[in-house]
Amino acid sequence: MQTCGDKFYGTYRSEGDVQMFKVKAHVTDVNGLSEVQRLHAWGNECADQSAKNAVRLDHGPLFQKMEAIVLERGTVFQRMCAFQDLLVTVCDRFLEATPRKEVPLACPDWIALTKVSGPLFVLPCPSPEYVEGCPYTAVFAKRFQCWIRGVQWGDGEPISCLEIYIAFALETGMMVPVQIRDKVYALRTDSVEADQFKLDLSRQSRVWIKFLQWWLKGIESPIQMHDVKALRPLGFSIAVKGFKKRPCLPGAIDAMNNLWRYFQQVMGTHKTMCRPWSVHTPSFAVGGA
Repeated sequence: MQTCGDKFYGTYRSEGDVQMFKVKAHVTDVNGLSEVQRLHAWGNECADQSAKNAVRLDHGPLFQKMEAIVLERGTVFQRMCAFQDLLVTVCDRFLEATPRKEVPLACPDWIALTKVSGPLFVLPCPSPEYVEGCPYTAVFAKRFQCWIRGVQWGDGEPISCLEIYIAFALETGMMVPVQIRDKVYALRTDSVEADQFKLDLSRQSRVWIKFLQWWLKGIESPIQMHDVKALRPLGFSIAVKGFKKRPCLPGAIDAMNNLWRYFQQVMGTHKTMCRPWSVHTPSFAVGGA
């Protein structure tokens, strides 16, 4: 019913024009939903927002008070999670650093660790413009794009970003770029300055993770990066960045064996990535000093 001055106008709808659906609450409009589910989620979000606006107008002080309480609870929750993560990390490092008699670990079952099952999928690639603007050099991004196109993903044991890097480097012969200045990266093969930097695996791992995070931002990725303890079978118990889906890597066993030798080379010491690693030098390929 609409009004205009002293006149009233009625709006009639035919049968079936208005429909009601029961939808799941607090569902956001994301690409993973079907078209109908996205429509329902959008309508549900509009209804939630309208309800909030109504409360804000009719009960302003109460709404502000409740909003402050919700924000405070969210902040406390985030701080508590960060504190718990800190406690776990400190305990892991303490256990790793505590002197103890270390028994050599038995060589893991590489076949079981690298097994991939379930429906397989391939990661999409970003636009050519996005690849050309790669801050870690367009050459490296193009080489990675050619390599990742042939990699299928499925279900399996979590995999660390480091394992993917070693497999990529061993197959392509290419190592990550080096940060030579603030936000400036260069390949070792293209820059004398870059080739002077240390080859410690920790430095390479950090750049590789930043590159993967940049890559995932440019695509509608079906996978997300998490903190996983995927290197525990290799003797490195601290959580590292990785994925809960596993790729079918042709050189997966070689990469795992390479990392196994890297971490197990020195007995009775805290496992770190401070030692050098290079795909081009055999002595470094197993964590040589």
